[in-house]
Amino acid sequence: MLPERSLSSQDVQTWLFTLVCEVLGLPVDSAYEDFSISEDLNIESAALMEVLVTVEEEFDVELDPVRVIELDRLGLIAAYVGDAAVGRQ
Repeated sequence: MLPERSLSSQDVQTWLFTLVCEVLGLPVDSAYEDFSISEDLNIESAALMEVLVTVEEEFDVELDPVRVIELDRLGLIAAYVGDAAVGRQ
């Protein structure tokens, strides 16, 4: 779990990129903001659900999977998670 403190958008982004890479078996430094979950990562439904459930548990938030798919880019998804974590969703 992330430390109990004010999270920066960079903290959320780094954590999310690491999680996605771990779930997909990619080198951690291979993710970047413009990575598309549909085109670049070709993420399968099961892997996407694993990521979403882990994020929801980690940040104690509920995310809209359709919204995540619409956002598509890891940087935008990280911003969405960060906003949800601080209640600006």
